[in-house]
Amino acid sequence: MKKILLSVMLIAGAFWATNAQVNDTIITAGPDTLFTFETAADTAGWLVFANGENATENDIMVVANPDSSVVNPSDSVLQFTVHADADPWAGMVLHDVFVGDSALAITEDRHIFTMMVYKTTISRVGIKLEREITDQSVVEVLVENTLVNEWEVLTFDFSEVVGKTYESLVIFPDFPENREEGAVVYIDNIVFGTEEITSSPLLERISVNVYPVPARERLYVQ
Repeated sequence: MKKILLSVMLIAGAFWATNAQVNDTIITAGPDTLFTFETAADTAGWLVFANGENATENDIMVVANPDSSVVNPSDSVLQFTVHADADPWAGMVLHDVFVGDSALAITEDRHIFTMMVYKTTISRVGIKLEREITDQSVVEVLVENTLVNEWEVLTFDFSEVVGKTYESLVIFPDFPENREEGAVVYIDNIVFGTEEITSSPLLERISVNVYPVPARERLYVQ
């Protein structure tokens, strides 16, 4: 009996390996990932600005992923609560962290930022680089999300400032032309590199039914 069951297990494993189909893709962060927001410590150093009279440090916090899906299977993400009286440019900034060898050097080979967002409305999302080492210039790129109530990967191209190096990073989660209401925006996996976040195949699992158990003479695999 042990030999029969072992043979069935080997056959079933081989069957799964040869018949699994590519069903979709999982978006995964590459080696240039700056932030994954998996723990509360990932909010350390970030300062919220222009977020209305009732702004608190709890306007940004790490929470459970509201939509753990193929696009973003992470357990935790950053939640940014934008108040209704916030300025359109409300956001969060990380000052003087990217210094020395860690500075954000924009080059021909490395000038793309990508960021996952989950929003309930369509509006612009922005990334701004500050404190350029040589001339203190700033540069920002605004991109409008196209999806609501699901994760989307937004791409921010900073090729216009190739050759410059920055020390501070600013995120604008919800940047309308004029602020008319508040918003809750989820952010995850901020990546700085050459291209958009890469993807890998997601295999569709196959169910195997073995019967009867225990078996005497015949064992069926469905």
